[in-house]
Amino acid sequence: METRKHLLEKASLSESEVPQITSNIISGDALALKSPPLQLDLEYHANNDTKVSQFAKHSFHCIVGNPPYIRIQNTSAEKRDYYTSAYLTASGRFDISTLFIELAEHLLKDQGRLGFIVSNKILSTSSAKRLRSFLISNFAIEEIVDLSDTKLFDAAVLPMIHITTHTQKNNNNIAYSSITESNNHIENAIHTDDILGLITESHIPFEANIEITQRIFQVQRFYTNTPSARANVWTFHNERENRLLSMLRRNSACTLGEISEKISVGLKTTADQIFIKPMTQNFIKQKGFEPDVIFPLFESHNIGRWRYSWNARRDLYVLYPHAEQGGKVVPINLEAYPRVKKYLEANKTLLEARTYLAKSDRRWYEIWVHQSPSDFRLFFPKNKFRIFVLG
Repeated sequence: METRKHLLEKASLSESEVPQITSNIISGDALALKSPPLQLDLEYHANNDTKVSQFAKHSFHCIVGNPPYIRIQNTSAEKRDYYTSAYLTASGRFDISTLFIELAEHLLKDQGRLGFIVSNKILSTSSAKRLRSFLISNFAIEEIVDLSDTKLFDAAVLPMIHITTHTQKNNNNIAYSSITESNNHIENAIHTDDILGLITESHIPFEANIEITQRIFQVQRFYTNTPSARANVWTFHNERENRLLSMLRRNSACTLGEISEKISVGLKTTADQIFIKPMTQNFIKQKGFEPDVIFPLFESHNIGRWRYSWNARRDLYVLYPHAEQGGKVVPINLEAYPRVKKYLEANKTLLEARTYLAKSDRRWYEIWVHQSPSDFRLFFPKNKFRIFVLG
């Protein structure tokens, strides 16, 4: 009854306006539907005589949903093993929401429709590369709406809407929309209470500034080609941007990828007030920190065109409580660094407040995105530096 009540509220309907659907509501771990659920001893709660067997392969005409965003590290070992064995797209440090796309392929009839709200990270992360290939092989992607960090509705991730058809005949064109918030005051913005409705009803191509609840959004919608199955990331550009990119390619001697060993985000400590902000040369000397875990830090103001600048007396360092062992980055043993240990333990309450570290089976004093120390070695003719770049 609670599920029905929730659905009615979401649809703004009363009890008298909809048929009785209680016999078709089942509560359980949907991801177990690719395999007999008894293998995991999972309990399904079904009203009346509804059976889980009704979820037969290729039996649905349409699936709509907003899958849960749960990192694989935050699931039980039992489920983790099941997901990685049952789902082809389960690779790397994935979020289980992405597995629901593969489950939808399992459940949808040929030409069945899928509409999901998922993280826009599936367009670019390495852990979703297999999923992107799976989408190209099994679906015609019709529409993508990237909402980025607009926070137009409550979501734990940066969301995007994607609408696809279950078929191996891929569409050549995708209707792609992007919505980004603008901090500029726009005089002639279009006022609306339904930004998604406005986008859906617009002609393509469409580009406008939209005002909703006193916030301004830049919206563009255009057709773009379906990405290649070999593409490492999916990026979408309108005609103007494509012309600019073509010009840059024609007039460039090389790309950054051709002259860089690796391009990635920098460090993300999620506790800069402990690991970075106080780390001046004087503070480090005063605390007597062990030098093995102290490194110079490059921030945006340290890097200019064709040059860099960093001054030990003026700029900051980073306390980096990790080491590389056997090709893996691991947290240091604090017992080997007594002065660093004393400092970190004095800030333990603040560091432990980052509960997502514990949920990911990581230690309380770690940096959240630590990268690899070997990725931050810069070589110059006479000197060798290891410099960390703040993301």
